[in-house]
Amino acid sequence: MSATWYLIEDLTTGLVDGYYQIFEMANESRDYWEKEFPTHQFIVKPVVKLRELHDSEMLNCAPWYLN
Repeated sequence: MSATWYLIEDLTTGLVDGYYQIFEMANESRDYWEKEFPTHQFIVKPVVKLRELHDSEMLNCAPWYLN
């Protein structure tokens, strides 16, 4: 099992979606976000140390996503 985890980050807003253990799964989710919001720029990035993510950081809690 890989010790690396991955986040999807929206470079436009700074919001994130994660954590994913497998890069391919994270990349598939990135594809989803890019299709939903084509004006935003998304990347998959590895995270070495897990930390608590807050709702204010999460893509799926963002007002523009919920509306």
